[in-house]
Formats: sequence, structure tokens, C-alpha cells
Amino acid sequence: MSLDNPTRFEKVLNTYSAWPVWVRVGIPLVAVLVLIGGGLFACDKIGGHITDRGIRKDKEKIANTVAEISNVKGQISELQQKEAELRVELNRDVETLQNNVYGHETAKGETNKALANYNAAVRSNSNVNATAEDLLKVLEKIKE
Repeated sequence: MSLDNPTRFEKVLNTYSAWPVWVRVGIPLVAVLVLIGGGLFACDKIGGHITDRGIRKDKEKIANTVAEISNVKGQISELQQKEAELRVELNRDVETLQNNVYGHETAKGETNKALANYNAAVRSNSNVNATAEDLLKVLEKIKE
């Protein structure tokens, strides 16, 4: 720290103090403005990235929801088709059951008539042209 052998810092300080005022004020001012601008630029880029990432996530979520709705609609149409097939099957089974029940009801009615005729013949000791074989034939119809 002598005047004969100054350090680099002293040399720069001496040189800096020899500059005009507008340069001595301008350099730090420009440096501060560059730092503020760089900070604002970085904040803008980071904020934009965060916003874009949020928008991308929202778009993906919407796209996934639309795809899920599409899948559900497909399942609904498949289930409606299956329901229609089962309704046809149900109608066929109900019709078969009704035919079987009505057939048995008719056979039961015939059997009851035959039994009534047979019992009447037995009670009156008269011939009504009904034999036990006729009664058995009618009973066999019910078993079918």
C-alpha cells in the first residue's frame, strides 16, 4: 500500500476516480438496470413455464376425461345391446312358459272332466263310455 508500489485495487480506484462523473454514475446504473432486467426476464420465463405446465396438465386431464366418457358411452351401448338380447330371450322364455302353463291348464281341465265323468259313472252304475284307460291317457298328457 505504498505510493511507490500500489496494488491493483488501488490502481483501479485511482483510475476510476479520474473518470468523469457521468461515467462513474452511469456504469453502476447500467449494471443495476442489467441485473433488474435479468431478474425480471428470469421471473417471466419461470412464471410462463409454470403457467404452461399447469395448462398442459389441465388439457391432459380434460383429454383423459373425454376419453373416459367415450369409453363409458361405448360400454353403455354394449350394455344396451346386451339388454335387448336378454329382453328377446326373456320374451321367448315367458312365451314358452305361458304355452306350457296353458297346455297344462287345458290338460288339467280335461283330466278333471274325465275324473268327474268317471266318478259320475261309478256313482250311478251307468255306462258313460269312459274307462280307466281313457283316464290314464288324459293323465299321460299332463306328464308331457
